[in-house]
Amino acid sequence: MMKTDNPYQHLIEALTPPSGEIDSFIELGSILRSLDPQRINGLLLDLLHVVRERGSLPAQREGNVYLCRTDQFSLMLRFSGQGGRQPVYTANEFDAFVLNLSPNDVHIPRLECGLDRNNLHQRPPSLKRRDSDLVLKAHDVYDAPAFGDIIDIAAATPIAPLLIVHSPPRAHSTWTFDRETLEPLQQVSTDLHASRMQMVLQLLQAMQQIDGLEEPLAKMVHSNMAGFARWDALKLLHRCAPQQALTALHQMAHSDRDASLREAARATLARTMDGDAA
Repeated sequence: MMKTDNPYQHLIEALTPPSGEIDSFIELGSILRSLDPQRINGLLLDLLHVVRERGSLPAQREGNVYLCRTDQFSLMLRFSGQGGRQPVYTANEFDAFVLNLSPNDVHIPRLECGLDRNNLHQRPPSLKRRDSDLVLKAHDVYDAPAFGDIIDIAAATPIAPLLIVHSPPRAHSTWTFDRETLEPLQQVSTDLHASRMQMVLQLLQAMQQIDGLEEPLAKMVHSNMAGFARWDALKLLHRCAPQQALTALHQMAHSDRDASLREAARATLARTMDGDAA
């Protein structure tokens, strides 16, 4: 049974099946679709009650108001047509459902995203604008799979409250795209801890402080941390313990759980062998 002390208790209960357990994130979609207008209005009244009791909403981020987070999903309130347009588009790294809480249809511009979620290290094609907007009908639900179409909620019309339910991240990184040209800009980390570790590694490399780091670097290479941080650790390990790094590289190429690291390791070994042959 999922337990929470969150003030949005009625909202949580509405998204919890009778068993009290959610078998998969996909199950939330059917629960959302089962909510009738009266139940949805009840959710809005519940939200207003919390605002009245607290005097304010939780802190906002980029126009989003997070209502609660659990191990299985997060609840977020957002208004279409508001929140400001970011200078870039970002592909969502999580699966999501978007529920239109209003009695009006909402028209949302959308873009086709050709990202391969299994090969995020590869540079994706540019975005493509869809010929027609997504029309999210009153009290309807839209499925937004990770790395699928990008919907531009900030540019949507009219202004309407949307309840967004999203899963934990499905990957440690995603891509940003130029809003004007729609070209891919860069792969960005969504793992704050790994990003901090990567920054420390880059700092150590810049300061040339690598003596005695063989053991912690090796542990990091073989950890469950995000792939980009482990790869930086491997490169630094090669500087202080080349043979140990080569062994790790062979292991990574053969059986690493991260497909992008397996490919990168194999490509590196192939170049090494070509260099030896020359």
